[in-house]
Amino acid sequence: MEFLELIMKIVLGAVMAASLSLAAAGMQVASAASLSRAQVESQLQQAQSEGMLIRGDADPYPVPTQQKTFESRAQVLSQLAQARSAGTLDYGDSDPYPQVVVAAASDPMASRSEVLAQLAQYDAAPHHIPSGR
Repeated sequence: MEFLELIMKIVLGAVMAASLSLAAAGMQVASAASLSRAQVESQLQQAQSEGMLIRGDADPYPVPTQQKTFESRAQVLSQLAQARSAGTLDYGDSDPYPQVVVAAASDPMASRSEVLAQLAQYDAAPHHIPSGR
């Protein structure tokens, strides 16, 4: 009976040591990931303050930039031009702002607030169904 208890204690000790080791490794991974995330968030905030952030659903140009999180306006306009010339840019339901795309292409340094003001005007136009933003 004592032998069985000794084996149980050894096994239990090994399991606890392994779980502590895994927990410590997990904490190291988590702290490295949060540091990296903090750096990325800092870059995104800087880009947003400079009016150069184009991302996700807030982006009036979702088709070629859907999977991008950090792009300069010039890069996005270049992607739009490529997609338009290749015939892959859908100006139908997936991009309700074709006139704004053209206007932004003529002024690649337009600030984010200027583009959003253009979008609001476009949404308010009587021929346009509002996007629900």
